[in-house]
Amino acid sequence: MAQTLAGLLPTLAMLAARRDERHSLAELARDAGTSASTFQRAFTRIVGESPKQYTRRLQLESAALALVSTTRSVLDVAFDVGFESHEGFTRVFYPEASATVVFVIMALVLLVRPSGLFGKEK
Repeated sequence: MAQTLAGLLPTLAMLAARRDERHSLAELARDAGTSASTFQRAFTRIVGESPKQYTRRLQLESAALALVSTTRSVLDVAFDVGFESHEGFTRVFYPEASATVVFVIMALVLLVRPSGLFGKEK
């Protein structure tokens, strides 16, 4: 049962390892042996954010790291971290970036890549 941090550790480890995949609340709850509503309440109480917010944050952190540390395009990074389109990625990335540390990482991207995220490197 996922009522304690110890009970959630397998789920948290799986979400971190498979952050580029979609996970339904029903699937997570079933794997944890509880109902969806009970799982959501316990997860949010223990982790401090909902399962969807948690997995989205993992995706955005991975994307931010990839944008800073690789020369892959934004589109490639978006696909690699589990988004289905560039538009979907930027729609989520920008608001999150403006409110979290991810914003700082984006600023670093611009320092590392003066041509911007979408410009060609020389």
